Amino acid sequence: MRYLVATVAAALLCGPAFADNFNFSSGRVVTHRGSNVAVTTGLLNLDKSNRMTCKSAAGCSLVIQTQVNFEGVNYLTYNSTLCTLVDGVPADPGCQPMTSGSSGTVTSFQGRPSLPMGRHVVQTQINAANPATISQFQIVYTLYEHE
Repeated sequence: MRYLVATVAAALLCGPAFADNFNFSSGRVVTHRGSNVAVTTGLLNLDKSNRMTCKSAAGCSLVIQTQVNFEGVNYLTYNSTLCTLVDGVPADPGCQPMTSGSSGTVTSFQGRPSLPMGRHVVQTQINAANPATISQFQIVYTLYEHE
């Protein structure tokens, strides 16, 4: 699983959409998990606000992986979104439509390839168009320090 995460992260950060290649010297991983979350219509902070510090003068890259599993057939509609904010701004590629289809699982892969040195605030939110229940979720923030 770690190999898969590293491979996907490398593809996101080095792919043609970002066109960034870099070496990294260290990093930090923050994981949030939860279960049995009642979602009401409107904005819900899925996790707490996270402070992540980029210590490299060359900057950092942030990779965000989110998976949300809904209970039963009570899914969110097409007007709902999953969004990770970095310093109050949606991470790339922006807020994702939450359409769980028949599986009940929504996944999102976002990032911010160029963060300057300093402290940054990261938080994942759901903007729900209708009530639902999340049976489980996991969010992984990985900060890579550029060399």
